Amino acid sequence: MHGAGIVHGDLKPGNVRVYDDGHVCILDVESALVDWQHMPATTRARVTHTEGYAAPEVEEGVDCTPASDVYSLGVMLRDDVSACVRVGMAV
Repeated sequence: MHGAGIVHGDLKPGNVRVYDDGHVCILDVESALVDWQHMPATTRARVTHTEGYAAPEVEEGVDCTPASDVYSLGVMLRDDVSACVRVGMAV
């Protein structure tokens, strides 16, 4: 996605579907920024984000970038691992 110049900007559990076979699908891509590198900064900064999953700089109004999507993914993974530990599942 990032290699194609697309930044999602609002990755959160509700926007990621994991199928039984392990296939992952990212949802709500209509809000994604296409060709984000060439968009005016004022447009990039207006992307909707979800508090708690957005990178700190995005919550402060700085542009969404591929790095902010990776941060959001990290938050989701942290939450999933923490939930597994709380219920005694192997991680």
